Amino acid sequence: MKRLEPHYSVIIAFSFLLVFLGIAATFKLPYSLLPEVVRPQIALVTDWPGKSSAEIEQALIAPMERQLSLIRYVKRLSKQCHYRSSLDDFEFSS
Repeated sequence: MKRLEPHYSVIIAFSFLLVFLGIAATFKLPYSLLPEVVRPQIALVTDWPGKSSAEIEQALIAPMERQLSLIRYVKRLSKQCHYRSSLDDFEFSS
């Protein structure tokens, strides 16, 4: 540390220069290079052999939907129940 003491001002100036250049580069980045942002989604597939779609819905899907509907940014919940399985789709607002 003693070797760095005379150079603190240079280190601090260089750090500020790097931060400034990083911020300037961010604003000059073309929009075509930015990634496409899509609405976040979760798809949940439940397979329960030997159970009907009504049993799966009562035991798993209904309680899960009640809890997930309390999340602030859930925009849409959709479900499809079939024999032995269900498909749930949760869409969140971005």
